[in-house]
Amino acid sequence: MFPKHPIQIDEDLREQGLGSVPLLSPETFEQMVKKCFDQPSTPILGIESAEASAQRMQRAIGRLRVLPVGVISHGRIISAYVSGLVGLDGFAVWRSLRMPDVLLVNPTAREVKRIDSPFPYKGKLPR
Repeated sequence: MFPKHPIQIDEDLREQGLGSVPLLSPETFEQMVKKCFDQPSTPILGIESAEASAQRMQRAIGRLRVLPVGVISHGRIISAYVSGLVGLDGFAVWRSLRMPDVLLVNPTAREVKRIDSPFPYKGKLPR
């Protein structure tokens, strides 16, 4: 399909580890996600903390040898990684993500941009 661009799967880009979590209402899930970012070193929603998932994503991105690349992942781990990279509130980043969304991340310069609007935002992040 993309002969010059091989597709590789890296398990370190999976979503924040849930383990066994019951089905939650959208409101309860959002409250739990907020708690994950309020207590980033504590596993709140499953078996992995936001901090641990961000470190895992950082390792995966650090292994990339050819840039630029496209990385596809999930909302909570992306938010944890981005918030640590540029110093934004992780929950605010998570709430600002659209489905789907594209962020341009330069880990060396510690910059994050959205393809169609400015990022990072000052203050409240727009949805």
